Amino acid sequence: MSEGTPSAGLSPTPAPQSSGQMMMFMMMFMTMFIMFIPSMRNAVGEIAKVLLDPVIGFDYKFPIMTLFMAGFMMVIMSTGIRHYFIDWIEAARNQSVMRDFNKELREARMAQNEKKTAVLLKKQPEIMQMNMQSSMAQMKPMAFTMIFIIGTFTYLGVFVHGLPSTMFSIPWHYNSNFATSPICAFENWIFVYMLVSMSFGQVLQRVLKHITFSNRLKELDVVGE
Repeated sequence: MSEGTPSAGLSPTPAPQSSGQMMMFMMMFMTMFIMFIPSMRNAVGEIAKVLLDPVIGFDYKFPIMTLFMAGFMMVIMSTGIRHYFIDWIEAARNQSVMRDFNKELREARMAQNEKKTAVLLKKQPEIMQMNMQSSMAQMKPMAFTMIFIIGTFTYLGVFVHGLPSTMFSIPWHYNSNFATSPICAFENWIFVYMLVSMSFGQVLQRVLKHITFSNRLKELDVVGE
């Protein structure tokens, strides 16, 4: 074996994607900085209000509709961006490789096959690096989606506290208040917003994934003919 040539069966481990990790941590820090400092949160909310109030403010007459529309808009934009930037076919392939590798390693250990276990353990860093790169690729669009999330969230905070009345009715409680919560520190409007955005987001993401995989299968069928 010549010098500088990798060992047979092993690929050189790619360098960690430190830039992607740094970007992710910076976005998380910026989000916490904005959301947990009232002056910053209100300032960003006022800026977002200029853009969103004419679209979904409804002159403060239909606050529930405003919350629903804000959730729908945020989910459509953020999910659409993530779906565009992420290769879901590749992500599914990497998950399958990781799952099969873990299964094979577990079976080798249970069978006390030391030779096979040693071979798999040598390959494990390469598999883990592939899995980490796949996870980082899925988090890269966060830089774009967080813009919509922060803008929408801060706007709703300003919107709710600007309502003439923050009272609303739900089937299990006829006198609820958007700006308070009897359960924890989160205000009631946050629960309504999260209920809409999380449920709709899961449905939309599954639909987009289904379309992506269906189109890929059709392409494979055409090639195979």
